[in-house]
Amino acid sequence: MKKLFKIKNIYVLTAMQLANSFDLSSYKNGKKGLLKAVFSAVKFTVVTLLFYAFFSVLALLKVFGQSLIIPDTFLALIFTVLEVISIILATIKLTGALYKSQDVKFLLTMPVKHNAVFFSKLILFFIYEIIKNVNFTLPLFVAYGLFNGAVWFYYLWLLICFVLISLIPVSIGAVLSVLWLYLSNFISKYKVLQAVIIVTAGLLIAQILFKFVSLIPENINILAQWNNITQNVIAPFLNNFASTFKPFYNLTLMTVGSALLISSNVFNTFTLSCFFISVFAVVLCFFLCNAVVKPLFFKMASKQFEYEKNNAKAKQNVVYNKYFSPFIEELTKNFRSSKYIAYVMLQILLPAMLVFLLNKLYLSMQTSFNGQFMTKAFNMLVLLLSILSFNNEFSAVFSKQGAIRNFNKTRPISASILCFSQIAPRLIISVISAFLGAYLYYFTSKVKITEFVCVFLICSFTSIAHLFWCAELDVMNPQTNIYSSLNAIENNPNENSATLYSLLISIIFAFLLYFLARTSAVTVFYKLLFIAVAFFLVRTLLFFMRVKLYYKEN
Repeated sequence: MKKLFKIKNIYVLTAMQLANSFDLSSYKNGKKGLLKAVFSAVKFTVVTLLFYAFFSVLALLKVFGQSLIIPDTFLALIFTVLEVISIILATIKLTGALYKSQDVKFLLTMPVKHNAVFFSKLILFFIYEIIKNVNFTLPLFVAYGLFNGAVWFYYLWLLICFVLISLIPVSIGAVLSVLWLYLSNFISKYKVLQAVIIVTAGLLIAQILFKFVSLIPENINILAQWNNITQNVIAPFLNNFASTFKPFYNLTLMTVGSALLISSNVFNTFTLSCFFISVFAVVLCFFLCNAVVKPLFFKMASKQFEYEKNNAKAKQNVVYNKYFSPFIEELTKNFRSSKYIAYVMLQILLPAMLVFLLNKLYLSMQTSFNGQFMTKAFNMLVLLLSILSFNNEFSAVFSKQGAIRNFNKTRPISASILCFSQIAPRLIISVISAFLGAYLYYFTSKVKITEFVCVFLICSFTSIAHLFWCAELDVMNPQTNIYSSLNAIENNPNENSATLYSLLISIIFAFLLYFLARTSAVTVFYKLLFIAVAFFLVRTLLFFMRVKLYYKEN
């Protein structure tokens, strides 16, 4: 056949890529295939029932007023969040699959036109989107129909809309992939710009959450003001959301008609017009893909075969002191990664925001004298647990280096300094996180300045002690061989132990605070600070002793 662009070629290419993504061999076996089908049906049923129970609870609590009907604006809120996330993920993943994927090199060598390769990628992502929607979006709409007593042909109409809804993120994502490709390539050239964007986004999100939590009034009586809240807060918010995200709200109405219409009919002029407009928008996106995205795909894919000149300018090496050099190396290596910077922002801001939310909720309640000690204990529990949980990954900090960790013996510096340099950035971050969390505790609870200082020091010393303990676990029980061969481990015993220790330490300090405060509320934080300092000294001493022992014997 001279004509290489055939439906059969696209089918074969799609099937090959699906086989790489999913284990389809079980479907060839009748029993295994039947078991998988039954499991999928049970999973779909369970998710649908959970959504149905969720709607029932909302109606029972009269969240949307006296009516037992769940408004379509609330359904549109959930659907909008799901669809926006799908569009963002589809854009990012399609950019990688079309322009940066290594398997494109192989697919373009096959006796097919590049058109077939391009469309096979889009079909592949359409299948991914269908699978994702079957697991979550479709059960959501089925449960909504069951709860509102939808007519039987609503579910047939839902299947048609479901295909269209699955096409939307793929078509929009494919068009936006061009913009994201150039934008991501530009940002990737400038590490400082990446850091500025991530830090700015993190601070902006934190500020929005801070203002949102700040709206919680003090000493609010929720039961007495419930009707006022539903009418003057929840309903206007949902209506404003629906008007702001009008296209997604129209897609929701296209699918369900409306809460009042769904029990008798689904179709009306507005429903059908939304459907045909959506079909036209999807077709237009695919025409843009064919005209703009497809030529760029082949151009970018072909570049992978060519030798690309490295335009990086040579720089003069800077010589540091041998004791200072490992710390500079670790900081430089970590902060070159945009993922690491985003993770650092999460480590710093999350504990503080949790403490702030917790105390704003406590301020809206009237607590007894005994309840005040409980609130302090819960603050300590939340703050310590949120800070210590980020230390758990350092129970594999040395094993992730693989065989490279053995080269530490050849460097002209003690192994203790080298090992300490690898956990030093996290140590600094944990202290900053403890300070910010303790400050928001001080700001919202309006405690004495001495209590703020004690909480900050307790969390800092405890976090550093736990960090040394996590690293020590990796020293004494290395998983180097597994990380060298697999580059990952699903069930690292060291990480499991570190997680358990972080939970136990947080609970112990919270209980000590509660019980010691009942006997001596004035000196309780001084006692906890003494325990935290002793814990810090013991774990620090054991870490350096065992590092020296390990590198001497191995």
